Amino acid sequence: NSFCTLLVSFSFLNRTVLMPVAASDIAAWEQTVDGLWGRVLTDEGKAEADKIIAAASEGDPLQGLDAATKARLLIVRARARLLLPAYSKDAEADLSKALKLRPSDAVSWVTMSECLWKRDAIKEARDVLVSALGQDPKCVPALCQLSRILRAYAGKVATENEERLALMEESVARAKEAIGIDMNNGEAWAALGIALIQLTVSTGMDLALLRKANQALIQAARRRDFDPDIFYNRAVVRRCLGDFSGASDDFETAYRLDPAGLKVAERDRVAVTARLESFASVIQYVSGDDATSSKSREFKKVMAKLPLIADGGKELLPVSRLISSVSGDKTVWTVLKVLQLVSPATEQPLSYVAADREGRFVSLLVYRVASEAISTNATVYISFPPSSISEHVHSFLPLPKADKEGNLIEAKEKLTLTLPSVVTDPTSLFVNGRPVEKHHIKVPSLATRQFA
Repeated sequence: NSFCTLLVSFSFLNRTVLMPVAASDIAAWEQTVDGLWGRVLTDEGKAEADKIIAAASEGDPLQGLDAATKARLLIVRARARLLLPAYSKDAEADLSKALKLRPSDAVSWVTMSECLWKRDAIKEARDVLVSALGQDPKCVPALCQLSRILRAYAGKVATENEERLALMEESVARAKEAIGIDMNNGEAWAALGIALIQLTVSTGMDLALLRKANQALIQAARRRDFDPDIFYNRAVVRRCLGDFSGASDDFETAYRLDPAGLKVAERDRVAVTARLESFASVIQYVSGDDATSSKSREFKKVMAKLPLIADGGKELLPVSRLISSVSGDKTVWTVLKVLQLVSPATEQPLSYVAADREGRFVSLLVYRVASEAISTNATVYISFPPSSISEHVHSFLPLPKADKEGNLIEAKEKLTLTLPSVVTDPTSLFVNGRPVEKHHIKVPSLATRQFA
């Protein structure tokens, strides 16, 4: 009796071990991994990944499967491991086996590149993507991944400036190629946006490239509204272009999507809101509460003394005419009086409150210039292009204020501040009639969530 029971149990166990993994199980795992891929990994997502890894590793799961099904199981198990933050040697081993079974599958090569990148083997990851595109030149995931890898390669491997610039330009080209194949691919638009940001920095803060990066990230956000990195990076660009309330909204969205990983986004939102409050405070202090007050009239009288014509006979346009006059086929000039620096003195760009001769206020954003070069009450002459001007209506909720007992009182109503932004750099800026001195010109920098 005992022997028969033992024999039956052994036979049942043996049958269980030898039972091939069902194709329906693999399909369900693939669907789950696809849903988690590219998203913030929550505790629930990690639990799902661990569950798939355990189920796909139980017993001898490859036994009894044909080559194609073996490859699918190996790939989904590797992708589940790649969802986790750390590099996985087991994932790389699974992908190596899968690629021997399916050497012509471009997406498998893309997954291998992701694994190699986690191992910090950037050159190998790039070579793998070249192999993927050899199998399928129009593989959009491979083109997007190659764009990202080239950025990382430029930052970590390239030693010469020309080599770095060439890699960055290729990164942009690969992202554009992906968009040309699939215009609705949010990953491709995101890759283009970040590539353009890094190229902007590499070329000394080319503002035209920064505006293109913003447009690419707008497209990416429409298609990947679950991706916090896109919103954080777009917030950085918007802040740099003077769209402070838009930046605040994007920082808030990024933090909501990834509160654990993007605590910096909440700090940045607070800083941007404080910047808007500083603009409003300076404007109120300089011009008074009422446009008809004696303080406002005195301010406009002082501003009216700004010149109409620069040396050489160039007309200096007021902001009201400048907004409609700036185009790519001619150069126009304006003159502004600097009223106050409202950003930290080490930040790029520097943010000033300035005004034109009609008494209209602007936010003046200056790249690559040390704060010592532009003092309060300086007169600055700016050419367009390469400088740019854009109108922004900032709608924002003021930060909580402490009452006499130290309790924080939340604001209930939003404030609205209409403020054109002028963005410039040393190539188009004269301070008190003189070019910015070389020792006041800084190396460009721009911090984003990630360039990967």
